[in-house]
Amino acid sequence: MLAVAHQENVRIALENHATLSSPDLLHILEAIGDDSVGICLDTMNSVMLLEHPLDTVRALAPHALCVHFKDFRIEKRAEDFRIIGVPLGEGLLDVVTVLRTVEEHHLEQQSLHLELYVGRKETCEATRIYEDECVRRSAAYLKKVVRELG
Repeated sequence: MLAVAHQENVRIALENHATLSSPDLLHILEAIGDDSVGICLDTMNSVMLLEHPLDTVRALAPHALCVHFKDFRIEKRAEDFRIIGVPLGEGLLDVVTVLRTVEEHHLEQQSLHLELYVGRKETCEATRIYEDECVRRSAAYLKKVVRELG
């Protein structure tokens, strides 16, 4: 696979998910030892492994080829906790610190992606309306933050 990636001038991004910790991913990258393989850094996925989002970002940003910005909150219920996706800027993610951290590693702006993880509503139409509203709020927040950071 690496030979084809080199031949085609393609880079491969391994995304952090709830199955591998940041140290595990760094170990995999070290074992591969090839700059054409990096990380698709998702700001919410590693929370499922009880990693703090900023710890994940700081560990993986030097190897990030792209970033998926997702915000969330944690809801305590009687028997457990739930991670709930919310519009960017309305949850626990420190977006400013994430942006500054990835900027330190010269990640191209076009490699930053807004990604939503919001729940379904009663109907498909209600879900679509809610998702559209979440996109508008998230985009407005991100534009404001980027403007403020200069």
